[in-house]
Amino acid sequence: MGYFYTRGIIINTEPLNEKDKIATLITKEFGKIKVKFKSVRSSKSKRSGVSEDFIYEDILLYKKQNFFVATEVSLIDSYMELKKSVEDYKILTYIKEILLILLPYEQADPEIFNLLVIVLNCLKDSKFKNSATIYFCMRLFKLLGTPILLPDFVDDDYYFSPEKGGFNKKNGIKVDSSIIKDFLKIYNSKPCEFEEVLDVESMFNLINNFVLYHSDSEQYRNFLKAFNKI
Repeated sequence: MGYFYTRGIIINTEPLNEKDKIATLITKEFGKIKVKFKSVRSSKSKRSGVSEDFIYEDILLYKKQNFFVATEVSLIDSYMELKKSVEDYKILTYIKEILLILLPYEQADPEIFNLLVIVLNCLKDSKFKNSATIYFCMRLFKLLGTPILLPDFVDDDYYFSPEKGGFNKKNGIKVDSSIIKDFLKIYNSKPCEFEEVLDVESMFNLINNFVLYHSDSEQYRNFLKAFNKI
């Protein structure tokens, strides 16, 4: 494979050695990939700013052994608006962890890439960032083939069970009808036209249970413990 351009968003970086980093990117053409950025760990490097979490960029790559290598990078967006407050950065961290846990490597899905770009742009402007994040999770689950099952209409007797695919009439945790209505409202929203939801904590708890069931990941359990302490 020769050189090729792609467009991607960095969601995670790790030091490789004294000079280099390995970054995880979500790309339109190749899905989730690992990319080596050479000589970016020095404070004098001109490319250090384009090898951080949540950088959106055009990038020239070639593949070597088990990972890609970046040769040229052009910044599109650094999402600085979302890195100025602890609460906003927590949302980015949450999205990052969901993608690291659930998304397989090198399986291209342009719809997932487009979803990430749309939601990050919405987060910059939306007052209802929790609603935007819940929307992202629900749409991502559907694109991955494991949607949260939602009822066509809501009455008082509904339960939530990841084993049963989501909301149902018989099994799991009993859920207040207002929470189900908020899930339906968010899922059916147009991008960036989100509304406030009341019980955000309960909604994220249900989403986390769903992720844990489908990933069975100790990494995600540890992430949630640390995340809840922030």
